Amino acid sequence: MNSKSLGGPGWRCAAVWRHSSVGTHVFPRAVTREPFVGVRMPSPRDVLARIEWSLRALAQPSHAQHQLYPSFVCIPEELALEFNDALLVARAHLAGEISPVQLGVLEDLDRKLCEMSGPGTEAVWRAEALQSAPEWAEVRTIAARAIELFGWSPDPPPPSPDTFIPGRAT
Repeated sequence: MNSKSLGGPGWRCAAVWRHSSVGTHVFPRAVTREPFVGVRMPSPRDVLARIEWSLRALAQPSHAQHQLYPSFVCIPEELALEFNDALLVARAHLAGEISPVQLGVLEDLDRKLCEMSGPGTEAVWRAEALQSAPEWAEVRTIAARAIELFGWSPDPPPPSPDTFIPGRAT
């Protein structure tokens, strides 16, 4: 994924803080490898938990995905950003914690999401596209393969643990 917005003009904005059982962490939205001053980076266990949550969310049918977030967020965008946030941190902090095959399937998923981004792809990022777009079916297949490789449950994850704050329409 890259740092550009996936939505188009008029999309609602939401601020997100990433919480876990061990505290609040910053999972950067922009592509950067510079550390945040004064912010504790997550442990490998925390990073794996975020990847697991994200993969389980991406692998679900659209009706289950809609249950994971508040109604005012752009669910396709949040699903992709959640994965991107966790993957960025995983690349920096999970060397030796996951196998090359596991990392490969995560990179496959990232490539697919990147293919879905850019000019002319706005329709695939609308909520209704989760149900009907073949791109999201492929995302689900890749996410399910990743879940299997990690040995995690394919069951739906609990609702997002993040705090979402509604913004104004732009």
